Amino acid sequence: MLPLSALFLSCAASAAIYDAGSARLMDEGELWARLQRAKVAYVGERHDNPLDHELQLMALDSAFPGNGVTLGLEMLEASHQPTLDQYLARAIDDQDFARFWEKAWGFPFELYRPILERARDRRIPVKALNAPAALVRKVARCGLASLSPEERKRLPARIHPTQDSRYRDWVEEQLKRHGSTDPKRLERMLEAMAVWNNSMAESALGPLGDGHRVLILAGFGHVMFKAGIAESLRLRDSTLEQSVLINYPQDEPGAAQEELLRRLREPEGPALWADYFWLRPLPGSALGGDGLDREPRRSGRFEALLLQSLEKCQ
Repeated sequence: MLPLSALFLSCAASAAIYDAGSARLMDEGELWARLQRAKVAYVGERHDNPLDHELQLMALDSAFPGNGVTLGLEMLEASHQPTLDQYLARAIDDQDFARFWEKAWGFPFELYRPILERARDRRIPVKALNAPAALVRKVARCGLASLSPEERKRLPARIHPTQDSRYRDWVEEQLKRHGSTDPKRLERMLEAMAVWNNSMAESALGPLGDGHRVLILAGFGHVMFKAGIAESLRLRDSTLEQSVLINYPQDEPGAAQEELLRRLREPEGPALWADYFWLRPLPGSALGGDGLDREPRRSGRFEALLLQSLEKCQ
């Protein structure tokens, strides 16, 4: 298996990017120019996929150069900002911060180190966006109304449920895969997702209010169908230009580029997920198209939350 350092240096010379808006291929230069015009851009990830983090670093370097930009992270709760600031100021040992990161997030710091080091070296502000994990878990088990007044004050005043039927259907499908068709569980899970997404949107308003453009790194469950965080931000400011970029394919079988394009051009197909798709065709694995020998996917917080929504409220 290639080391992570090699992955982050492997920018494919023959990159092909699919523009869902025009249903055509575009080159890197056009992609980065488009993202430079966005006030908020998202690069979605499978948390344990190095190629997603490679793409995130490329976006930071190519579409968010210079001053007036902020990097936003799903991976840390807003309350973790002081420790993150210490890391950025080199006031905390890197190994200590790596241990903190892995305890707070659960995925190896090495996957994210090149991105955070680049932000630190360029003195780019980095914003911890997420809600308190304990409150999100409680909402998944018992619903938003179960929070105490003190707990509710730790969340945004406005928690907008998703209005995107495709996003709602996607969450419902994930619950069904875990053996639940209970509509009450679905509503609790949607409330928990709304807490997540609205909290991250609210956190992003700070740098946006300062006139910054924001690059947000988040799992696919928070950016799919350009809903999630983006929908929550639109409800707060409908004038924001937002763009979503992901690698493709993700969980689907790997294929040659022609087959990937055929799938993306299908009506109601995966092209609805994002604005731009960085194609990773065969040869190679379904996730990367690079021939890497990968470990099986690790479950993230979304999968854990699905299971917690099935637990009895106590």
